[in-house]
Amino acid sequence: MVFSSYSEIGAWRNLQIKKETLDHFKLNCLHDDLMHSVIELALKRINEELGSPPSSYCFFVMGSAGRFEQSIWSDQDHGIIFQENSPNAQEYFLRLGKEISDGLHQTGYAYCDGGVMASNPLWCKSMPEWMLQLANWIKESSWESIRHLLIFMDWPYLIW
Repeated sequence: MVFSSYSEIGAWRNLQIKKETLDHFKLNCLHDDLMHSVIELALKRINEELGSPPSSYCFFVMGSAGRFEQSIWSDQDHGIIFQENSPNAQEYFLRLGKEISDGLHQTGYAYCDGGVMASNPLWCKSMPEWMLQLANWIKESSWESIRHLLIFMDWPYLIW
């Protein structure tokens, strides 16, 4: 489906989610469809504002969405990995991450309390920066770095 606003997606979500509450597989497929709709609208808005993406990238989900275990009240856990390592690319993808995060929020997905969202520079990095970040988390082995590694590794599922 093609939507023109996040509120339109949210209204569709509210109608559809009632139908899928008893079927875990259908519920998670619905969440995927909703996220795809939000991402498509966010991309359209950012392309109008900033132009095309400056490099290839992937948007990925973690947590319950990454495990295909979402419930009716799932929050957001996602990130972006982009190819080009430049300030322009970082700015573009952080802006895209914010648009996606805000769009998901407007459609009924709570912001992640821990900030695990593509609008946060910690979860929106170039490929070289991600490789360095992961290496640092492994070497550091503090409670927080292990927590971040576990969150990051909980994303077998690429959305975009």
